[in-house]
Order: sequence, then C-alpha cells, then structure tokens
Amino acid sequence: MSKAKIYDPDFAERMKFILETRFKNNSSKFARAVDVAVSSLNRWFIGEADPSRNNLVKIAETAGAALNG
Repeated sequence: MSKAKIYDPDFAERMKFILETRFKNNSSKFARAVDVAVSSLNRWFIGEADPSRNNLVKIAETAGAALNG
C-alpha cells in the first residue's frame, strides 16, 4: 500500500462531517455518491491514500460545496 503524499487531519475531519451530516454515518452511501469503494473512502479518512482530483470534485459536489477556480 502506498503512503499518502500529504495527510491533512482537517481534511479527514471535514470528510467525517460530510459522512455524519449528509449520510447519517453510512459509509456505503457516501462511497456510492462519490463512486468509489468503501475501502477507498476509509483509506482517505485515515490518511493511507489521497483522493484524486476528480474524486475531490465529486466529494465537493456531494457535500454541496462551491468550487472556486
């Protein structure tokens, strides 16, 4: 397993907030909304992997966050 290039504990906290508020702590629903495996989502939570740029966009869209470009 490759290590994450950058681990940001604040990112993990924001992910947990999305999980709690949008998906009522249902990781399966969150993973489906982002179109990734639950195992990938869990690796992001604990900093074992970083989401790709495309997945970051999907997370933002799922959370209803605005992307400023």
